[in-house]
Amino acid sequence: MTLLDAVHSLRRAAPQRIDPAVWPVTAQVDVEGRLCVGGVALTEIADQFGAPVQVLDEAEFRYRVRGFRVRLPERRTVYAGRALLTKAVARWVAEEGAGLAVRTPAELALGLSAGVDPDRIVAHGCAQTTADLRAAAGVGRMVLGCGTEIALLASQLSRPQQVLTGSAELAARVLAQPMLRLVGLRCAADEIKQAVSAMADIRDRHGVTLTELNIGDVGVDADLIDLDEAIDNALDDACAAERFPRPVVVVEPGQAIAGRALVSCARVVAVRDGLVTVDGSATGTVALANRHPLGPTRPVTVVGRTGELVCAQVTLPADLHPGDLLAVVGPVPSCTALTARPPVVTVRDRRAQLSVRRETTADLLGRELS
Repeated sequence: MTLLDAVHSLRRAAPQRIDPAVWPVTAQVDVEGRLCVGGVALTEIADQFGAPVQVLDEAEFRYRVRGFRVRLPERRTVYAGRALLTKAVARWVAEEGAGLAVRTPAELALGLSAGVDPDRIVAHGCAQTTADLRAAAGVGRMVLGCGTEIALLASQLSRPQQVLTGSAELAARVLAQPMLRLVGLRCAADEIKQAVSAMADIRDRHGVTLTELNIGDVGVDADLIDLDEAIDNALDDACAAERFPRPVVVVEPGQAIAGRALVSCARVVAVRDGLVTVDGSATGTVALANRHPLGPTRPVTVVGRTGELVCAQVTLPADLHPGDLLAVVGPVPSCTALTARPPVVTVRDRRAQLSVRRETTADLLGRELS
């Protein structure tokens, strides 16, 4: 056996570094030890587009959306855009037959620019301004959270708007507005019985039968079969007790879809005293992406350049060094520090495409007036 043969044998014997329950369905390690997503080595993406970089697996994203529609066939799936929203994401959501939930005028504008049908958009907000409400008027559903929003929205409408709200008290205020059409309530998944009771109360008091129940997000690790059964049981009990017709249930998964489709890549900048510093800030499960982890390992803590925790006590090769590439999968990161946001690269069938360009320091400074 030659030395080259021995090296290849060692590579084939190297331990599997990725947990299929955590990483995208297309994630695999090639013979060179490189972590690949969507058929593309993450090192190639980092070399081409720079690091840090976010890699979005189209197949995984579509698979997750489809999973909700298949496993919850009697529910209406609306993707929560606040988890991650790009034009590509909005287009995938629409093509998979799901709706889109937005919370800001920017998210709404992005969804519309991607061709999402306004009738399939649900607009949320917290203490929405007149401008927010005016921008969202005309979408399929608007979720109102306070009396002020109800009055403001009604004053901006030229045609009736379908809305949802969170309580029987607010429902009465909506029903008092001729331009608002109350179609349902919003509640948490464990509040279905109380919500149906409130819907029955609205029917009895106002003669209006609501037909929709929006239970919002369902959690990242929710078992969809169990969730569907729990929804059915809660509806059976509540509707029988109140003699109320079964409403349509809307679920709004966000991180449950995007969290496992997005892989963040960052290069190692420094290694010292069990502390690894990288040029990214995503948190979650960490793996070495550019080579086989041969040789001894040790537990280390991974942090970003501004000190934010990426992962505590993760086992990585003892010979980890600056220039190595780490991949992180987990909750979609939000950028709050004054740092340029990384680009988003979509991958599918061995092709990588830039979806959102890297934010530059010039972009950040361009907003400053003095």
